[in-house]
Amino acid sequence: MKIFHAITDAEIVPVFYDMTGIKPNILISYAYQEGNISKLVKTYRSMIGSLYLDSGAFSVFTGASKVDVREYAAFLNRYGDNFDACFTMDDRFDDAEHNLDNQLFLEQELSRKSWKPIPVIHDYRQPVAEFRTYVGLEHKYIALGSLGARKKISRQVIEEIQKEFPTIKIHMFGQLNMKLLKQYRPYSADSAGWAHQAGRGGTVYYWRATDNKRYSYSYGGAESTQAKHIKNSPFWREIEDFLRKNFKYTYNDLHNYLPRQILNIYATIQFENYVNSLK
Repeated sequence: MKIFHAITDAEIVPVFYDMTGIKPNILISYAYQEGNISKLVKTYRSMIGSLYLDSGAFSVFTGASKVDVREYAAFLNRYGDNFDACFTMDDRFDDAEHNLDNQLFLEQELSRKSWKPIPVIHDYRQPVAEFRTYVGLEHKYIALGSLGARKKISRQVIEEIQKEFPTIKIHMFGQLNMKLLKQYRPYSADSAGWAHQAGRGGTVYYWRATDNKRYSYSYGGAESTQAKHIKNSPFWREIEDFLRKNFKYTYNDLHNYLPRQILNIYATIQFENYVNSLK
């Protein structure tokens, strides 16, 4: 299983790599291409594991940005080969037929390529049937998005898809539910949750290898959080030693957004490694 860290700023990559020597898997949205794409595919590529491109469909669906499928096709024709995989333009989470039209258009425009954009499932009425459609179009790698505007794809649907199509690789969009990922072990998943948690609630992740578990803590910032304050953890001395030895951080560093991001990426990768070590 590969977990991709959805980013909006390429500069997190060299900072994380310089501190850890670890190459994270990165997903960048086409909506955030400005100032990022060139750095990711050239300057920082040696610091990255796998590199995926998302169309920015969520930003389009929510009205945060506008992306035209023809412009996206032109971009993929020019730069798509620089990515390990690219996703389709699934900009209507409530219109599976529209997304299929976009998929077929992109495949036509990219017919000279040796690869196709990865389709994304959104049909809230018949998600398995939509999945079956793309399998019929000879797709071996298919992503599970949301069903409609906000609803996550259920465990029942995931189980039905995995049972019917055990050889098809699955990507789970916006998914960092550790219990779910450990249970179903998709080929890949992505999330920006590590960054959102580090920002809005000031949450810090800590992966405790001795019990193979991720703990979430508040660092004591201005915004409230449901997480326990990190200094109240029974492992605080252990965490303090970990911060100093691995990152040269002290508690005061946690008041800054960047260290919280670094720690959350690190803990997520430790979880990924743990799951991949299981038989």
